[in-house]
Order: sequence, then C-alpha cells, then structure tokens
Amino acid sequence: MSYARTATWLAGLTAIFIGGGFALAGEIGFAIAVPLAVLANVAAYSRTGGIIFGRFTAREVSETSAPILIEELTNLANRASLPTPRAFIFDSDQPNAFATGQSPAVACVAVTKGLMRHLSPEQIRGVLAHELGHIRNRDNLVLTVTATLAGIMTITAGIAASTANVFAWPNDAIAFTAVVAIAALLAMIAQMAVSRGREFEADAAGAAICGHPEWIASALEEVGRRQRPFGYGDRHEVRAPMLLFGLGSRAKRDLGMLFSTHPSSSDRIERLRRMSSAAPWS
Repeated sequence: MSYARTATWLAGLTAIFIGGGFALAGEIGFAIAVPLAVLANVAAYSRTGGIIFGRFTAREVSETSAPILIEELTNLANRASLPTPRAFIFDSDQPNAFATGQSPAVACVAVTKGLMRHLSPEQIRGVLAHELGHIRNRDNLVLTVTATLAGIMTITAGIAASTANVFAWPNDAIAFTAVVAIAALLAMIAQMAVSRGREFEADAAGAAICGHPEWIASALEEVGRRQRPFGYGDRHEVRAPMLLFGLGSRAKRDLGMLFSTHPSSSDRIERLRRMSSAAPWS
C-alpha cells in the first residue's frame, strides 16, 4: 500500500504541474512542462538520497556509542517490517528528530541531543515510531518532489512575468503577471498542505508501529513545552519539513497555517488521543 500511495501522490503532483503549464500557456506550456516534470522527478529522487546534515554538527552512532537509541530503533523497525535505518545525533539542545532517504533501504533517522536528554523512554519510542512512519510512507521522496515542482513553478512564474512585462502590452502584462503570481502562490500553498498531511499520516503510522498513540502525543507535548525560537542559544538552527515539531506547530487555525509545513500540535495530539481511545492497541 505504501508503494501505491507514494506512486499516486507523485503522479498526481506531476499531473497538476503539467496541467498548470497547459493552463498558463496552452500547448507550448504543456510541451515545456512535460520534460521539466520528468527532470524534476529524476533530480528530486537523486537529491532525496543525500543526507541533509551539512548545516548541522551530526555524527552517525552505533550500538557502541548509542546503545539505547540503536536498540529502540531496531526493535521498532522490526515491528514495522523495515530495515533498521542509520542513526545520527546532531548537536542541538532543542528536542526534535527527522528522517531522510528516498526508500527504507537507504533511510536515516536523526535525533537531537536534547531529545535524548529530556524525553522519557516511552516518548522517545513514540518519536522514533513517528519517524519510521515517515520512512514507511516514503514521505521524504514525496516532499522533495513536491518542493522541487513548486520551486520550478515559482521560478517559471517569475520568468514568465518578466517576459510579459518586456514584450506584452501593459494591460496584458499586468494580467499575465497576476496569473503567474497566483499560480506560484498556489504551488507554495499546495506544497505546505502536502507536508502537513504527511505529518498526520506519519502520526497514524507511528501509532501503529509502537502500539501506543499516547507516547507520540506525550512527546509532542513535551517537545512543545521545551521549544524555543530557532537559533536561540543553539549552535545551529534545525529546519526541515519532516521535523517532529516544526515552525508551524504552535500556530492556531488561521491564514498563517496555509504556509506552515506542520499542522498545529494541538490538532495532532487530539487525533492521537482519539486513536488511543477508539481502538485496541498492543
């Protein structure tokens, strides 16, 4: 099911991108959008495999250097019928975690020192299960392709607007610029919506993997209590769409949520606790 779901997401995103090209420029836009979409998918797939730790002081850990983390990750991966991902710890006192890799075979899970220091064993299991949910759903691949297509759409919109201003009549240029600006904005909003949706999916998958939705809900509460503004007192800012707790997690249900990579933590906690009370968990 995860293969089929991922393929459906990627096909749908590609179709929207190609359809947008046709809507903006007819057959010419379609002819340009098709090869761009193919190149974007290939480039995104290749880029997804890279470890995005270049901005962080991260180190890979083993059974010798981090026995508790490796044991918990291995046990949960076995429950999820996944290969045990490579594990990293990066230098931040803010509790957080993320996963990367285009497939379970090459996946990595990274956690902060703060997460290992401040969370209880059950909360850590919940966090690791959530990240394994991302891996099983191939969310990093989906989000990378989404971001790549949205980025191309935004760049194309800017080029189209500049070209219209140079070559078109003023009224036509203004109208065309408005259209492509709206298209770029919608591409960004769609990217954020996909990211928020994948967080809910990873919560549900993680709950099934660890067998305790409350562990994930409790971890979200604890991380939220300890979260500070990014960069405050830390050597590195930690930013990634697949962080357990992202920049939008504190946001309320307002217009700002359209541009958030994460749903509000209160929504996620509420859903997890409904899961906990509605179904038998082992």
